[in-house]
Amino acid sequence: HVKSNYEWEWAEAERLFRKAIALRPEYATAHQWLGIHYLAPMGRLEEAIAETREARRLDPLSPVFNAFVGGTLYFARRYEQAIEECRKTLDLHPDFGVAHWYLGRAYLQKGRHQEALAELQKAVTLSGGSPLMKGTLGVGYARAGDRRGAERLLAELEKLRGESYASALDLAQIHASLGDRERAFHWLDQAVAERAFHVVYLEVWPELDPLRSDPRFGAVVGRLGLPH
Repeated sequence: HVKSNYEWEWAEAERLFRKAIALRPEYATAHQWLGIHYLAPMGRLEEAIAETREARRLDPLSPVFNAFVGGTLYFARRYEQAIEECRKTLDLHPDFGVAHWYLGRAYLQKGRHQEALAELQKAVTLSGGSPLMKGTLGVGYARAGDRRGAERLLAELEKLRGESYASALDLAQIHASLGDRERAFHWLDQAVAERAFHVVYLEVWPELDPLRSDPRFGAVVGRLGLPH
């Protein structure tokens, strides 16, 4: 987990995840983490989906393993399937915030803005006000045309950075959704500098699509050692 998310030593991360599975093939978390923390960032999405499904097969009632099947499908841009899996997760665990988060994100990519905002607001509430969830809600407001709502959450997150922690990546994705590329790249550079959690998903994070056509985006991806 550390090798992939924070040290970006990709070959060693894969070796260690696969060693964990070899030592204990029934350890569901190792399959989930191989899928979500290594294969997904590397863009090997069909393999990532297979590993998260294997984790769920090993522990079919786990809210985490169910939700991350939806998550890997989301990264693969199979939004209808992601929606279906997240709904199934919420049938089992209606108060699991991560499932609401992925469901809201998938709705957002389908242009179902009001449903997306409802799910993302639930994710914020159920997570106790997670900055990560607030960042995506800010994207939702921007995509729905509510600039004031997006800017309010930007202000909240910047204030949090001074008091406790909020990821620079959350600020970058809101600015990207508002069409402010310069501020988006400022915060994206900061996210790389502070090795923010989730920055490894640059290549598969749909919320960053507005930045992909800019040559600076490929340069940022290259600093993480990710294929581009």
